[in-house]
Amino acid sequence: MNIEEFITSCTRREKQILQQATGICEKKGVRLTTLRQVVLILIYRAADGVKAYDILREIRQMLPNAAPAIVYRPLHFLLHTSLIYKVNSCQIFKINQLNTRIVPGALFVCPLCNKQTLVEDQGLMQDLYRLLKLNHYAGEENILEIVAQCENCATS
Repeated sequence: MNIEEFITSCTRREKQILQQATGICEKKGVRLTTLRQVVLILIYRAADGVKAYDILREIRQMLPNAAPAIVYRPLHFLLHTSLIYKVNSCQIFKINQLNTRIVPGALFVCPLCNKQTLVEDQGLMQDLYRLLKLNHYAGEENILEIVAQCENCATS
C-alpha cells in the first residue's frame, strides 16, 4: 500500500478527523500535507499512544527507505498546531481529542502501567504560568505532566 492508498482507505471517522485537522490548519495558514495526514491517522489509530519509531515502522511499509526525519518533521508540525500532544515520560504521541487546541491542565501518567488521565483545569495552568513568570521563566506547553502511580498500581 502506498501513501495515497492509505489515505483513500481511511474510515469515515478518520476522514472526519482529517477534515477537522485541515480546517484547523487552514485557519492557522498552514498546510496539512499527505504525509502529515498519514502520521495523524497513525497516531489516531493508536488509542494508547504511539512512539515515533512505531510510526516510522508503519511508514516504511509504504516508503521502504524512509528515514526518521520523515516522521519527526510531521510530528513537530502536528505538535506545533496542537493536533497532537506528547507524553514525555512515555515518549509517546497522542491525538488531541478536542482537535482544536491542547487542553490546558494536567496529564497524570502512571509509571508502572502507563495509564494516562488528562484533566482539564484552566485555573491550574493560570497559577502555573503566574509562578513561572514570577520566577522569570516562560512556559511553552499547555499540559503539565505528572508522573504518579494510579490507584490500581498503588494498591497491588
